Amino acid sequence: MQPIDYSPGELSGIDPNYDENMARCLTDAGYDVWIPPDGGVQAKVPEEQLSPLQVAGDACEAELGYANRPAPSVQELKALYRGLLALAGCLGDAGYTISNIPSEQAFIDGAVFDPYGQILIPPENAPSNEEYASLLDQCPMP
Repeated sequence: MQPIDYSPGELSGIDPNYDENMARCLTDAGYDVWIPPDGGVQAKVPEEQLSPLQVAGDACEAELGYANRPAPSVQELKALYRGLLALAGCLGDAGYTISNIPSEQAFIDGAVFDPYGQILIPPENAPSNEEYASLLDQCPMP
């Protein structure tokens, strides 16, 4: 297994505080939101409020500096690829099979490489929420 030598979200450019920042912003905008155990921001709103919620989410992303980020450089993509390889190795050590690993150049050219996606789909084979939370601690996203 390749060692994981990154902090969660470090290589993908995802702010590790994204969920908390977005939840706070959406709460300030008047929405009742929460962060589920596997991350993200959830809201239960009537269907007629879905569009305003999306507008509020877009406004929060712009306000917080998450919108319109520049495309990653080739060096950043190479670092992310190495992190995804380490993640795939960690998940493999945890008993999950990660296949369809593109070459570095294919990844740089836009090929999808999503180790967690491979264990979460199809949903009937996915780990339980508790197992998934444990995996995220053991094998963080790069």
